[in-house]
Formats: sequence, structure tokens, C-alpha cells
Amino acid sequence: MAATLFAEPPNATMEEAKDHFMSAEELKPDGWKENRQYLAKTHIQMQDYTAALYWLDKANELPVNNPDVSANLSPAPATDKL
Repeated sequence: MAATLFAEPPNATMEEAKDHFMSAEELKPDGWKENRQYLAKTHIQMQDYTAALYWLDKANELPVNNPDVSANLSPAPATDKL
């Protein structure tokens, strides 16, 4: 599919993804749940589980005020059970 849209499929590293998510976090310091969950997922892929738990906890602190957002989010696991 990507080959039909691009001459060469785009590639990026987890480190680059983390940097982009961190830049987004700096733009909105009070944060948003989706970005923090994606930060956690990126850290999981990088096997940095301490940082992943930190971002899952930070995501869990935020309320879900938009029904469209809540429909697209997977629940963050309880970190005390990991």
C-alpha cells in the first residue's frame, strides 16, 4: 500500500517517534491522553519499561472529556499490577 503512495515507503525509528511525541508534549504541557499513551507505546517498543510506566501513569491522570477520544483509547493498565 505504501509503495503505491510513495516511491519508497517512509521509515522512521522509535527514537524519532519518541522525539516527535515529546515535542508535542512540550506544545501542550498539561498534556493529552493520546499523546501520552503513544509515548508509552514507543517506550515499550524500545524496551524502556520504566519510562513507559511513567507515561501510562501520566495518561491515566488525565480525564477523558471527549467521547470520540474515549472510543479510540485503549485503557491504560494499572501499573501496580505489572
